[in-house]
Amino acid sequence: MLQMFFGSARQDVLRGMEAAADKTAAGFCGGDGGVELERVDGEGLSLDAFVNLFSGVRLFSATPNSARRCVLVRRLASNKEVWSRLPDLLSQIQADPDVLIILLEIAPSKASATFKLLKGAGLAKEIAASEGVEEIAVRNATFSALDLALAGKVRELAQALNQLELSADPYMFLGLLASQVLRATASKRLSAARTREVARVLNRADLAVKTSGTAPWGAVRIALMRIAAG
Repeated sequence: MLQMFFGSARQDVLRGMEAAADKTAAGFCGGDGGVELERVDGEGLSLDAFVNLFSGVRLFSATPNSARRCVLVRRLASNKEVWSRLPDLLSQIQADPDVLIILLEIAPSKASATFKLLKGAGLAKEIAASEGVEEIAVRNATFSALDLALAGKVRELAQALNQLELSADPYMFLGLLASQVLRATASKRLSAARTREVARVLNRADLAVKTSGTAPWGAVRIALMRIAAG
């Protein structure tokens, strides 16, 4: 079986898609809320690997009490090879009552044959945005990321950046980081020496983006990891 949730890159929409996926998976596996989704990056998935998600041999179940399998696939529409073949595979996916493929897509092309097929079959649901919350959400996320970096929590920081990279604008994020550093300094959470050090790292990141063609999120990630390293 297959279900797609799609929407814009706003943080509230992404949270809505994740919540919809969790609810759908829990219902599919008995509604006990204990299902663990298998998570796959569809962008780099080969056609054979995708087919194996619903036709491969199952060695163990997703939950101790369930023989059903729930797989969450992100950004499959960016994978032209697999996305274009999905209509040919849909009947096979739908025929398996014990496997659920959940697609999460950010602004997929509504003109594609695959999108039209899924939409027409009632398998594509759009998650709407909650107006007026995006900027607040990004500011809160920026504050949280900076806190993690300053605390040296590298693993948690990496996870937070992975989520932010899916939704937030890197240029806005980099600018907000600078303002958050100033606030931390004003509230005496940072010493003058630490403030200068953090400011230099962020300035280098900003310069790299503007002058050397460095990928914005790459520069942000490097900067925050340097801050986390102390």
